Amino acid sequence: PGASLTINSSNSPFIKIKIRIFFRLALLILVIAFLGSCSEIREIRAEETAVRQVFEDYKTAVLEMNGSESVRYLTRNSLDFYDYMVNAAKYMYPNALMRLSEFEQLSILLIRHSFVPKELIEMDGTGFFILSTDAGVSSSNLEDIEIRRIQFDGDDAYAEVLFQGEPTDFLYTFNKSSGAWLLDITSGLELMDEILVQMRNMSNISFETMVVFSLESLTGRPVSAEIWYPPFEDPGANN
Repeated sequence: PGASLTINSSNSPFIKIKIRIFFRLALLILVIAFLGSCSEIREIRAEETAVRQVFEDYKTAVLEMNGSESVRYLTRNSLDFYDYMVNAAKYMYPNALMRLSEFEQLSILLIRHSFVPKELIEMDGTGFFILSTDAGVSSSNLEDIEIRRIQFDGDDAYAEVLFQGEPTDFLYTFNKSSGAWLLDITSGLELMDEILVQMRNMSNISFETMVVFSLESLTGRPVSAEIWYPPFEDPGANN
């Protein structure tokens, strides 16, 4: 009878070479994946550092009452918001004004009370932000605010806000533009309004009383009932 020949693959030099190549490739893939993961982590940490630095630079500039420096760290959306506030100070009537948050109302009334009509009519949002920062108005409560736990979504970053070391439910938003991170100050409006309302409630005073006290304290000038009415007529205003 014919004899059959059985080949033990485990002893075949060719099979052993293939196995060694396979494991080397697998190890190489794992190393590449690990290095890629490390590179991604480094990139995220670098972005986190950049976001934190922008916030700290902005905070420092505001606390040092340097308006021209602090405005460099704000998004276009932030400056558009200040344009809106200045225009509201020029043209907004009480019925529209009272639909806004207390923080927005107080800010608009402060603008209206701080400048004579001739100054106000020529002012824009960027100019007001710089002037108010130079005067120390923008620094209110900022020294008590910190950020942590930054999350990224493309060119947007979201940082949890701490107030006096305690966590809040609020987030600061940052946007990346031309490779640089900038703070969107509008993301902090709800927090500012909550702080303002809490302070007013603790003092047990009405909003109107707080307005008069705040404006007189900040400007040193008495407040009249005219503050609630715009100094200019505008066809596009909410009457």
